[in-house]
Amino acid sequence: MGGNHRDERRGPVVRAGSLIYGADAEITDWVAQRIPGYVTSPGAKAIGVVKQGRFVAAVTYERYNGANIEAAIAAEPGARWADRAVLRGLFSYPFEQLGVEAVTLLVALDNLASLNLATKLGFAQ
Repeated sequence: MGGNHRDERRGPVVRAGSLIYGADAEITDWVAQRIPGYVTSPGAKAIGVVKQGRFVAAVTYERYNGANIEAAIAAEPGARWADRAVLRGLFSYPFEQLGVEAVTLLVALDNLASLNLATKLGFAQ
């Protein structure tokens, strides 16, 4: 982390508060290591959440079609990462920058912690 490094798929890596933008390959790999069976699509965008110098959560965005985008969220168990500022930053990308009407969140049915978070964030099954 730290500094402005370049990701092989994107421009400069930028840190805004606890959010990291532009390190798509590193972040999507981090997410894929934490979600069994998850494989990101080529060109997926990602935002990481950093606390004390390490990723504690991240969101990947892929399969954007103009009206909808798919997202996947991974987090370290027990990490307290989902404050209002972080959530605002994570969801400003699809809604404000891309102008989507909906985000489809991918969650395994047996992942009760993630289903609970998705419900609290306003997602419906």
